[in-house]
Amino acid sequence: MAEPQNPYAPPRAELAAPTPTAASFGERRVSEQTVAMVSSAAKWMRVVSTFFYVFGGFAVLGTLGMLLMGLFGGMFSASAIPMALMATVVILGATWLRRAAGHFEQGLRQEGPSLAAGFRNLRSVFVLASVLGVLNVASSLIWLVYLGSNLSRMP
Repeated sequence: MAEPQNPYAPPRAELAAPTPTAASFGERRVSEQTVAMVSSAAKWMRVVSTFFYVFGGFAVLGTLGMLLMGLFGGMFSASAIPMALMATVVILGATWLRRAAGHFEQGLRQEGPSLAAGFRNLRSVFVLASVLGVLNVASSLIWLVYLGSNLSRMP
């Protein structure tokens, strides 16, 4: 008579040995495809951060131009303050993005625990982008309410 089987017992299967991989991080191993993806993402992060630096530089130049116009007899533009804040935020985001790319590349070369630092910098970029998105939506809603209240007063 066969031994009764428990229908609720976990399945028993032999696990195959992991295949050799391109990089290992402590006890964790990653495939060649993962290494290629992270390397490609790091290159793109550097390209995007370069565009952010250029945009931030133009914002700084615009801010300086507005401030100089105010100093030399022109009318001071109050939009210099938000533009300076925008330049600061863009340059900060570009710096975090470039640092994340550098940490990812160092982590792929196995030079210390750099992958974790890269993900921390990348998380900072995502938090910054999320905050800016929420502020954008809030300012759009405020503008729509303001515009709607002014339209209701028209004859």
